[in-house]
Amino acid sequence: MVIFHTDHWGAMAHYIVLAVTKHKDDEKVLIFTECTETKRIVMTKLQKEKIFDKVIFGNEIRRPGAKLKDKDLIRKEIVQTIDEVLLKNDIDICHVNKVYTATDIDGFFRYYLMQKKVYYTLVMLDAWDIYYSNVKNRELYTIGLASEQCMNLFTESHLFDGTNEYCKEIIAFPSTEIKDAKLKKKAVKYDLLAQLDEISKSTAKIILNCFDVNFDYLSKLKRILISNSDGAYRKQMEKGGIDAKNKEEHALLYQLLIDFYSYNNEEIIVKPHPHNFLNWGKYFDLKELSKDMPIEFIRFNKDCFINEVIGLQTTSIPKIQDKVQNVVLSTMDYATYYHSMCKLYVVSKLFIDCQIGMQFEQVGFTEGFLQIM
Repeated sequence: MVIFHTDHWGAMAHYIVLAVTKHKDDEKVLIFTECTETKRIVMTKLQKEKIFDKVIFGNEIRRPGAKLKDKDLIRKEIVQTIDEVLLKNDIDICHVNKVYTATDIDGFFRYYLMQKKVYYTLVMLDAWDIYYSNVKNRELYTIGLASEQCMNLFTESHLFDGTNEYCKEIIAFPSTEIKDAKLKKKAVKYDLLAQLDEISKSTAKIILNCFDVNFDYLSKLKRILISNSDGAYRKQMEKGGIDAKNKEEHALLYQLLIDFYSYNNEEIIVKPHPHNFLNWGKYFDLKELSKDMPIEFIRFNKDCFINEVIGLQTTSIPKIQDKVQNVVLSTMDYATYYHSMCKLYVVSKLFIDCQIGMQFEQVGFTEGFLQIM
């Protein structure tokens, strides 16, 4: 038996690819510990199609003992809670052949594995994960989701930096530079995109159907707008003095982006981030690509080649770079972009009697000029 555990949707691309390639002949169990209704539907379909043999929606084991302030009680609560859920699903963790767990902000499951003396493979979701995860870990305490004692316990156990003795190996991106000598010995370079490209067309269609995405439709994609997560949006907008809870303001940000790049009469398809909760259908007359589908999965269709991808501070581009002709990607933060684009929009309406995007493409409009405004 192979267990794939995560509390972060970003791990799903890795886990699905590993499940249908390296572990296609093994019994596979997916444990997901932060489940929304749409994600529950997707994972149920993945189980029905035998991508995973069993799916456990383990919301109750996400943060057991998080608010406790006694380390012994925290340890007891974690082990007891997760044991009960696994045994209820006929799983004895000590008799599992392999366990994958993704880098994320919650170390509860990894702490459980350490207490049970079970070795695991740590899957990095981004190139910087190992070095940034301790910072993310502290956020749980600062926003009140875990006690300081709980966070200290995890940090002392080296659950977030990969140096814990029960972390047997680390799956890293080929481009990731790992400087720590201990981590280098554990690092296994795994090219997710290369593995994904080797998956058969029939299997690819089955996987895409689980996300309600038609295989042939992918070859028709020409222009995509990729949104970022609500978390990234909120932090930057609030810092810029903008009401991040106002959905109209949120929609206006993307409306400005769409207006600026609406030219050539080419249809723009929006690909919302899995953690973007804007109701796109309410504010825009745009077709949507499944928000829950990992963006890498457009690669399943070898005929897919996108003319242009538009986005703000998205990390999705490297995953599809070779499938895109032109990337319109602003590194400007959301609030600065918002203020600048509002000014530009007013000016353009006053002085330019044509489509905004084409005009400023022709004159080589730059972010530097936006900032000057």
